[in-house]
Amino acid sequence: MNSQNQLERLRTEQAHRTRNIMVAGLVLLLIIIALLFNRYLIKQKTNSKLVANQRELDQKNSFLETLNTEQDKLLKEKEWLLKEVHHRVKNNLQMVTSLLYSQSVYLQDDTAKLAVKDSLRRMQAMALIHQKLYQDDSTSSIAMPEYISELTRYLQESFDDGGQITFRQSIEPLSLDVSQAIPLGLIITESIVNTIKHAFLNGQKGVVSIELHHDGPDYFVLKIADNGIGMPTGLDTKEYNSLGLELMQGLAKQLNGHFTIENRNGVLVTVRFVNLNKHYPETTLPEKIS
Repeated sequence: MNSQNQLERLRTEQAHRTRNIMVAGLVLLLIIIALLFNRYLIKQKTNSKLVANQRELDQKNSFLETLNTEQDKLLKEKEWLLKEVHHRVKNNLQMVTSLLYSQSVYLQDDTAKLAVKDSLRRMQAMALIHQKLYQDDSTSSIAMPEYISELTRYLQESFDDGGQITFRQSIEPLSLDVSQAIPLGLIITESIVNTIKHAFLNGQKGVVSIELHHDGPDYFVLKIADNGIGMPTGLDTKEYNSLGLELMQGLAKQLNGHFTIENRNGVLVTVRFVNLNKHYPETTLPEKIS
C-alpha cells in the first residue's frame, strides 16, 4: 500500500509539474507574441512617420526646385536687362559723340575744337566700358588688360601719330568693378592724351609704359610713364591750372586713391587706390588714402 501511495503521489507531482511547465510555456509564448505584435505596431508607426516625412521632404524639394527655377529665371532676366542698359548707354554715348563730332566740323575756334575732341575721347573711354559689359559674360566687372589695350589703340589711332609713340603695357590679369574701371579709364585717357600732345615734339619718337598691378593685398597701383621732355622745371602742379590735371586728381579721389605726377626722365603719373575686390571685415577696413 505504501509503495502504491508513493507511486500515486509521484504521478500527481509529475502531472502538476507538467501542467506548470505547459502554463509557463504558454505564458512565455503569449509574452513573445505580445512583444512581436508591439514591435510590429511600432514598426508600422515608424514607417508611417517615415512615409509622411518623405512626403513632406518631397514637397519641400519640389518647392525649392520651383523656387530655384524662378530665381534662375529672374537672374537671367536681370542679366539681360543689365546688358540691355549697357548697350543703350553705349549707343547713347556714341550718338552724343557723333553729334559732337558733327558740330566740331563747323567750329572756327581752335581752342573750342580741341576741347570738343578731348571730350570725344573721354566719352569713347566710357562707351568702350559699356560695350565690353554688353559683350562679355560679366555685367559688373571689366577685364583690365583687354580694356586698356583697346583704349590705348583707340587713342593712338585718334591722333594718327604714324607710329611715333610705342606703347608698352604690363597689366596684371585682373578685373575691376565698373565703379573703378570708368574713373581709371578716364585717368589713362587724360594721361595718354597729354603725353601724345606735349611729351614728344617735332616728330620725336618715344615710349609710353602703362603698368597696373597689386600693391599688397589691399591696394592697386597704376603707373603711366613716358621718356619725353617732361614738365617745365619749377612747375607747381598744385597751382597749375589744367582741366586734365584737375580731372585726374578728382578721379583719383573718386577711387579713394592718391594721385601724383612728377618728372622722372619724362613724366610719371602714379595712382594708388583701394582694392574693392578684397572683402574686409568691418573692423579691418583699410584706412582712407589722403
